[in-house]
Amino acid sequence: MRNSILIFGILILCVAVALVTFLALSATGLIAAEPIALTVKVRSVTEPYDANPHRASAFDIAEGELLNGHTIEALSYTGELVGVGDCDSGMTLRVIDEDGYDVSVQYKIRIVPGTITVTPRTITVNQANVSADYTGEAVINDRFSVLEENGLCEGHRLEVNPLDKGVTAPTSRPIAGEYEPVIFDAAGNNVTANYDMAYTSGTVTVRKRLLTIAPVSVERVYNGKPLAPENYTIISGSLMEGHEITGVEWEFDGETDGTGITNVGSARVRVRGISLRNAEANEFYTVMSTSATVTVTPKPVVIEGKSKTWRYVKPLLRAENAFGIQTGEIDTDENSGTYKYYTLKKDKEPKTSAGIVDGDILKLTYSAAINDVGEKSNDFTYTISRSKTVSGSVVEEDVSGNYTVSAIAGTLKVEPRTIKIDLNELIAANAEQVYNGKVHDITQYLEGAALNGTGLSKTDFEPTEEIKNARVYSASVRIKDERIARNYNLEVTEGRYEVKKALLPNFSYGKEKTLSKVYDGKPAVFDCLMAEFVVDESIPEDKRMPEIYFASAVLAEKHINAGIYESQNIVNAVIRDKETGENVTANYDISQATVKVEIQKRKITVTAKALTVSQDFYLEEVSSEYLLGQLQIISGSLAEGDSFSGTALKAESEYDTYTITGYVLDKDNYEYNDEATGLWSVIGNTDA
Repeated sequence: MRNSILIFGILILCVAVALVTFLALSATGLIAAEPIALTVKVRSVTEPYDANPHRASAFDIAEGELLNGHTIEALSYTGELVGVGDCDSGMTLRVIDEDGYDVSVQYKIRIVPGTITVTPRTITVNQANVSADYTGEAVINDRFSVLEENGLCEGHRLEVNPLDKGVTAPTSRPIAGEYEPVIFDAAGNNVTANYDMAYTSGTVTVRKRLLTIAPVSVERVYNGKPLAPENYTIISGSLMEGHEITGVEWEFDGETDGTGITNVGSARVRVRGISLRNAEANEFYTVMSTSATVTVTPKPVVIEGKSKTWRYVKPLLRAENAFGIQTGEIDTDENSGTYKYYTLKKDKEPKTSAGIVDGDILKLTYSAAINDVGEKSNDFTYTISRSKTVSGSVVEEDVSGNYTVSAIAGTLKVEPRTIKIDLNELIAANAEQVYNGKVHDITQYLEGAALNGTGLSKTDFEPTEEIKNARVYSASVRIKDERIARNYNLEVTEGRYEVKKALLPNFSYGKEKTLSKVYDGKPAVFDCLMAEFVVDESIPEDKRMPEIYFASAVLAEKHINAGIYESQNIVNAVIRDKETGENVTANYDISQATVKVEIQKRKITVTAKALTVSQDFYLEEVSSEYLLGQLQIISGSLAEGDSFSGTALKAESEYDTYTITGYVLDKDNYEYNDEATGLWSVIGNTDA
């Protein structure tokens, strides 16, 4: 490797030495040769545009070499360029020696033209931001600035492109000029093409015309319609000629639809926008606004509740009756569901309500009710509403707060109803009845005109006294329910009503209605336990007379002695109701009540006592009193207070018996044997 490099270096050195020798000899003319070939190239020129002409001013020997002491003298250059572009540049020349002699013949010269190039002048142009208020005139942005470095050529100027007509209408955002500016020279020639323009566009902003509008505060009494300011003033700015405000759009604090406030209260209001004749306000104006106050005050209104007067009629339960009474809740507290109210609860209308705004709906809720004769304030509450549509549905909005209400309650009044009942007339055909053990209901005769229109029926009445027992009554009626009764003026003409005594029903007494007894020395007594009234089973049970019994009774005549006494009147009887024990004697005619009295003779059997006597006893000599003392009854008995009597008693004896005769008893009342026989015996002596 090293050897190769060494050899190459030696060769180069030899060539150089040979060349230098040749040139030296040629220069001295010691060696004669052909003209020297020489290529001269005009040096190209590249310059930025500066509005001046540009031409070549230098050259270079491209091929060949001048002899020693020779130089090339440029005689002239051809070709010239001012504007951006390029062109060829030639030259004329000669070769002179060091003494100034033209030695060009020694050379064969070829001139290669150069190029003259003018490049665009680079400039930086900033367009300003231009803004102006809308006036109807076009706004053109002709404000440019060129950076000092590489500025415009002397005498040149920037102008707005003639195609840029500017901006006339206000815009809500900046708008740049549509075209780059144009450059003119001092002679007015468009030389824009000679510049490389770094252009930063500005903006052209036409501001909307500023109007400040002051609404005028307004106050009004509520009328159901939106309230908005009616007047305003423009306190700054002005309208363009030909523009006229035809409408104002308001903006309210709080919930409004932009048309104003309707309900009572206050709201601050400002101008949101305006409408113009033949123009869109938002396109040309920026509207500012001061605020004002819109106030709706309550509307005074007098609401008078209804009054009503009824002539009392007993209310129906759970229904409206035929007399037009509007009934309300059942008065369960006081009457256990028996009565209904006189009330206007179903009515929603006032008597008067002057001043309620059209479209507002007034509804009253009457709370008062009255049951009985008297007066009561017909108190009420109220709602005032207005229909409005919310989300497609109609709802009722409470607008009661838009009124100052003076409420005047009406009066509920119930007057007593007069009822005249003439019982003489009503019961005349039925004024005499026979006692039947039942209460006589004279209210059954109250049907008809006497009760028409009163709300009462016969079932609402009762007699002032129970009509049941036999006697003459001054019949009258009253309304049973005291609370209902005090609501009527009841005028009753009493009627004569007689309950006649009933015939005493048949009764049985022993066998064949006979009071039967054995003579006992006492009067026959009517035994009530033996008497039993006969029930007629053929009569329906609900129509039967009440079952009765003799509590006590006596016979009109006292019978002691044996005998048969037909149809003996019963007197001083006390008759009672078997079920209640009530004394009902006065209800029966007992004058025909009789019983057969049968008193049977008393039957006795008489014997003589056994006697044991001494031998000197003589039966024939004893007294009647002694003999009466020896009588004894072996069957039957004597009535209290009765005894045997007789003044001519006789005694006869046989061997061991003796017989007493001649004793007497009341033959009308006794049956007895006329002879009394007894045993006897004699013992001992007769000295005694």
